[in-house]
Amino acid sequence: MKKSILLILLTLPLIYSIIKLHTDLKFYLPVIIILFGIILKYLLSSLKSIRLWIQFGICYIFLDLTFHNIDFGKFIKSFGYVDLKFFVIIIFLIYFAIFLRGYKWKYLLRHIKKISLINLFKATLVGFMGNAIFPARLGELLRAFVLGKYEKISRITAFSSIILERIFDGLIIAGLFLYILIFNPIKNPYFVKAGITASGIYIILVLAIVIFYFNYEMFYKLFTSIKFLDQSYREKILKFLNAFYVGLHIFKNLKDLLLFIILTISIWIIYIIETYLFLKSMNLIATFFQATNYSAIFLSILFTFIMTIGVAIPSGPGAAGPFQASIVFTFILLLPQIMKNPDNYNYIASFSMFVWCIQIVPVSIGGLYVVIKDGIKIKKIGKS
Repeated sequence: MKKSILLILLTLPLIYSIIKLHTDLKFYLPVIIILFGIILKYLLSSLKSIRLWIQFGICYIFLDLTFHNIDFGKFIKSFGYVDLKFFVIIIFLIYFAIFLRGYKWKYLLRHIKKISLINLFKATLVGFMGNAIFPARLGELLRAFVLGKYEKISRITAFSSIILERIFDGLIIAGLFLYILIFNPIKNPYFVKAGITASGIYIILVLAIVIFYFNYEMFYKLFTSIKFLDQSYREKILKFLNAFYVGLHIFKNLKDLLLFIILTISIWIIYIIETYLFLKSMNLIATFFQATNYSAIFLSILFTFIMTIGVAIPSGPGAAGPFQASIVFTFILLLPQIMKNPDNYNYIASFSMFVWCIQIVPVSIGGLYVVIKDGIKIKKIGKS
């Protein structure tokens, strides 16, 4: 039954392609051949990496939804309108935000040992590279393993601190959504429901982690009392819970927690500035939004929020597909009439790809440099 369900999920991109075959046979035929090969391989050898193919299927569907109707000539031409003076500033801000992430990570782990700031930065950079080149944000795991290698600390503890960091990021996302609703309410019901759902999940996760941390002994006793589990499995679970608990010790130090929150807010301010510069780099605020009542701050916050939600969708490397679709969706949400013009759609589609490339390429180059320089074996970490 499980394999049948997984096979159906795997074939969704294929079914989607067949339904749309009549619109663009040349575009879909090679994709369908590849997907048939993947499915055949699955049937013959029962692919262990079934989830990987599902994620690539999601990536394909979103990329198709975004790009299948564009004029590729005009799409390429649109890149010529990029103002390169913003390019260097954006890349600097991307690396500065990564540095701040490494710096604030120190506050999550300082109760374990004094950790080198350069190692925190390098591990964070490699993690962002992993998110860029591996599917489903596997870079977060890579980040924990690399820091464990550098500093000889528990990888589970390092990973639990990353989970906590990302959940606090989620609280900032919830705050951005609240700002959007209060100051410039978007009337689209799907957008409102999606925002409330995403924000609610993050808030519930924070509450769950706080409850777990301050009631750790109760959870520990609960798992020790489970009789149907084999002793070796129970010991592994308890070891994991303990390592996870150690990674949450920032709750004991109010000063560190406050500094951590301030740094988190600072990082998201940088992300909003980046978004503003992206919009300016292709003159989108002046060209597309001059007739609206949206301020530049609101637009930057809105795009930051929706792109973040897009990145959170499990997909291929660098959230390709959902990321571009989220940007195009935002323009359709705000300017539905303008986006009906094919030339405008081509321009925004190229903008979405430009933003994605600038977010992905610099961190990939930086992370690969660290991997090569420090002799980090990605295959070995993957097996672990």
